[in-house]
Amino acid sequence: MASPDPRREFLTFASAGHEPLDPSDPAPGQVSEDLTGWDRGRLEAVFETLLRADLDHAWDGDQMVFHAADRPKVIEVLDRFRDAPRHEIDEVLDRFDEDEEEGF
Repeated sequence: MASPDPRREFLTFASAGHEPLDPSDPAPGQVSEDLTGWDRGRLEAVFETLLRADLDHAWDGDQMVFHAADRPKVIEVLDRFRDAPRHEIDEVLDRFDEDEEEGF
């Protein structure tokens, strides 16, 4: 069974003490990025990288919201995967899968 398209789920990864992240209504100190046109693998690589880096984010449809203070780090992740060749994205996702199998 195929996993759901990450753009069609509303998920929030927020640390205690931060304003909840809501892509439809960003709070002050939160910014959003439009990820329209990003393919599923590219999005999975971005979201998994942000999660593993403990960078709070939420998304709904094609909008991703994160804390403005994290913008440089988030943009670095987005830039890493924006134009990455497919084989590089696949390698990253394979590494994440291996880490999960090993319990990391």
